[in-house]
Amino acid sequence: MRKYVAVIMSTLVVATIASVAFAQSDRGGDDRLERMASRLGLDETQKQQIENIHLAAQPEIDALEEQMKALREARQAVAERIRGEVDAVLTDEQRSKLDEGRAARDGRRGPAGAHGRPDKRIDTRRQMRGIDSPTSE
Repeated sequence: MRKYVAVIMSTLVVATIASVAFAQSDRGGDDRLERMASRLGLDETQKQQIENIHLAAQPEIDALEEQMKALREARQAVAERIRGEVDAVLTDEQRSKLDEGRAARDGRRGPAGAHGRPDKRIDTRRQMRGIDSPTSE
């Protein structure tokens, strides 16, 4: 399952970066395509072909994004089920200790998780799960 998710995520990232970087959009895709055209000496036909390639790939990217969203939601549901089942096995005291450990772990990660510079972190896991970050509570 992890390999499947990793392959989908890698494909999604590459396709999204390529599409965003070169497709015409309101977010500067034209500028990027123009810079590429300038660096490579593309003519108008080549620029249009490249733009068409990215526009044609957009439905695939959209479908992959939907698949990733569904996989994230399914993973979250499994994680929540596991947590509930584990909590049901524990005594109140054990559950309390586990909760303290979870809180300490989350505190060590900071508001953004384990990655990135502390002053520039974004809580991507919580954002993907649709959970408010601890700092916004």
